[in-house]
Amino acid sequence: MEYVLFLMLFTSPPASKAHPVWTLHSTERFEFSTMDGCKIYGKHLQEMVDSTDTMAMRGWCVDRGSGDSTYGADNPFVKNNNAQPPAGSENFEQIVSKRKRAGP
Repeated sequence: MEYVLFLMLFTSPPASKAHPVWTLHSTERFEFSTMDGCKIYGKHLQEMVDSTDTMAMRGWCVDRGSGDSTYGADNPFVKNNNAQPPAGSENFEQIVSKRKRAGP
């Protein structure tokens, strides 16, 4: 796999809702065959985490070959509508399906 999604997950106690105190809870990485696949999966995870008050996430996609990444972007997972995925690249459903079959 050529692209890696690095994630940092943070938590904050529910009692500190007005002034959250974020603590690093865990880190994770996922590998993808395309940058678009990486961004799509990252965006999906971000949307799930954004629906909670006690979790936050920071993530970025990195190209192993060139070292290019989405780090520092205002929203690293926004899809570039001008970019076309390479022929034969995976879509979101294929990525999720593979992940489920691979297990934890």
